[in-house]
Amino acid sequence: MNHLEAVLKLGIVISDFNFLADSLPSSLDRDRIFTKEIKELILQLSFLYELDAIKMQDIIPICITERGTINKEELRKTCRNFYQFDNHGLLPSVVYDSQPEYLSLPTGDTSKRAKMIYTFENISPYELLKSKSDGIEPTARDLRLAEDLIIGYGLKPGVVNVLIDYILKTNNNKLTRNLAETIAGQWQRLKIETVDEAMSVAEKEHKKYKKTTNSSNTAPKQQPTKVETLPEWFNKKIEKQTASLEEQAEMQDLLKDYQ
Repeated sequence: MNHLEAVLKLGIVISDFNFLADSLPSSLDRDRIFTKEIKELILQLSFLYELDAIKMQDIIPICITERGTINKEELRKTCRNFYQFDNHGLLPSVVYDSQPEYLSLPTGDTSKRAKMIYTFENISPYELLKSKSDGIEPTARDLRLAEDLIIGYGLKPGVVNVLIDYILKTNNNKLTRNLAETIAGQWQRLKIETVDEAMSVAEKEHKKYKKTTNSSNTAPKQQPTKVETLPEWFNKKIEKQTASLEEQAEMQDLLKDYQ
């Protein structure tokens, strides 16, 4: 999301930061509060949560720390609370979005891995979480985590799907925020944008983790080892094939399990 998108959505412009700054006590250092990073975050959050400068004027003072800076996590949380208050508790549509088409692979490959890529690209994080709970509505906690991964870390919906699927399969079906944010931070730095990239880096990191764990394990070989459940797309090579109409229908059927 960039500044131009925010302008088109809400009419927010850089001059609005002067308005926001003027509403704060004069004892505060405006430059210390409105850093470039914070300005970008404010534009991003105002776009997502449909907050204009007037509402931001009420939000920002709540998020200023004793050191005279803005707490980014508190800013995200407060913006979300304002949005939910105005929208009967609903979250913004970001958790219901699927992977952008320009970052999706073309159809036509019928390998197992390609079918999983297709599925992750064509469902939303909300649908994935719902399917993992046997059709029960996802918890607010899990939805907030998915939202934070998209907003706070800039991950695309399909990439978030891979991350969630990977954690649930390798972490005893527990979606742990600390683990999710650790992985999200790495993927953000690696600039992971596609489902294929996310699956590949997850496989690579898991192999590295297993190798480190095995090399440091001093237990006798006779002891039983824990059998770990892995995502079914692990270690599946993509074999290029042309999909028949029947195979394309099968790929579409995969999506039904997530709806």
